[in-house]
Order: sequence, then structure tokens, then C-alpha cells
Amino acid sequence: MQDFLYFLPKIFRPQTKLRLSAKDIVINHVKSKILSRELLPGDKLPIEDKLAEQLQVGRGSVREAIKVLQSIGVVDIKRGSGTFVTQGDISKALEPLLFSVILSQLSEDQIIELRFMFETAIFENIINNISEKQIDSLESQINTMQKEIESSEDLDAQRLVELDFDFHASLAEAADNPLVEGLYRVILCLSFPFMKQDYAGAKSEITAVSNHRMICAALRARDINKAKESISYSMWHSHKH
Repeated sequence: MQDFLYFLPKIFRPQTKLRLSAKDIVINHVKSKILSRELLPGDKLPIEDKLAEQLQVGRGSVREAIKVLQSIGVVDIKRGSGTFVTQGDISKALEPLLFSVILSQLSEDQIIELRFMFETAIFENIINNISEKQIDSLESQINTMQKEIESSEDLDAQRLVELDFDFHASLAEAADNPLVEGLYRVILCLSFPFMKQDYAGAKSEITAVSNHRMICAALRARDINKAKESISYSMWHSHKH
């Protein structure tokens, strides 16, 4: 198990006890048990006294550690029953990643590059999993966006960004992989400021509708190369400014 942990990124590896507070010793212990699959979703943690004795820390430190683990969605505390490993919520788990990346102040080019690499990489998975009904739904979303653009005298950039986000979020859902979907949503959230710029100009400059239709046509034809080309064209055209 220790060999496995060694190859994890440093932030996920347990630290040596010399560097850890009593609270962190408990957090580290629970984290290691989950990583090694000794604790599974739904499993109950040992009672407070037993953990304190086992790890040679105070009960207060165990209590603090459990509160931290609860705050990041690792455990649930059920009154009268005990503390349990959660079933897992991908969206909640990825929230810290989203804010960490935002605070790292990546450039627009870096974020767009990440989005392009991720989208093109998952399209083979999407094509293999997406149903005709899901493609119909995507086209319905495109029609809604088109009507919003055509019927508005003054474009509502925020509304159009939301519709654009929903289209790509539906693509993510079609990948049929919760982790892929969650990561895609994080990347889309990072793209929000730049997506809004795409709708700040004149109606004639907006290309999202035609770009999205190209993507749908490629999906309908089950043509992976055309799908990747459509994504490439869409990303280049939308962010050429």
C-alpha cells in the first residue's frame, strides 16, 4: 500500500508523522484507509475513543479531524449511529479543484488549450455512448439559442452563456462517465468569462449556433474525425479574439 501511495501526486500522499498535527494524523489515517479500499463508501468509522487510542491522539483531535473530513464530503455524521464514509459526490469533490485553478490565475490561452484538449479527447467516448434521443435534445437546445438571438433586440450575454454551457454540459452527460462529466463542467466554468465575450458583439458575429449544429451533425453521422474538426473549428472561431 505504501508503494501505491508513493506514486500519487504529493498533495494526495500521506505526510510523515513528524510534520503532522494530531488532527492531521487522524485525517491522514482515514485518507489512507480509503485510498487502500480498506474503508469503502457506506462503511462506518471506528468510534472516537477507539481512533484516539489507536492513533495515540486526543479525542478532541479526532473530533476536529472528523469535522474537516465532513466539510470536504469524505464522511457523513449520523446522530446516534456514528460516522460513515460517504457514497461520493463528484460535483462536490471537484469544487475545491475549480477554485484552486481559478485562484492560480491561468491565462485565457491556457484555459482554452485545456478545454480543447479535453473536448477532443472525450469525443470518441461521446460518439460511442450518445443516443439519437440525446442528439435530438442537443438540437432542441441549439434551436432555443437561435430563437433567443433572433428575438432579442439587445442580446442577453449571460443568458446565451448559460445556454452554451447547457449544450456542452449535455455533451458531457452523454459521455456516460460521472468523472468525465464533472471534470468537463469544471473546465466549462473556467471558460465562463471568455464565453461571455463571445456574445458581447453584434448578432452577426455570433457563431455558436452554426458551430453547435456542426457538432451535432458529426455526432449524428457517428464521424469521430468530423466531430473533432467541428470542436477545433468552434474553439478557434469563438476565441480568435
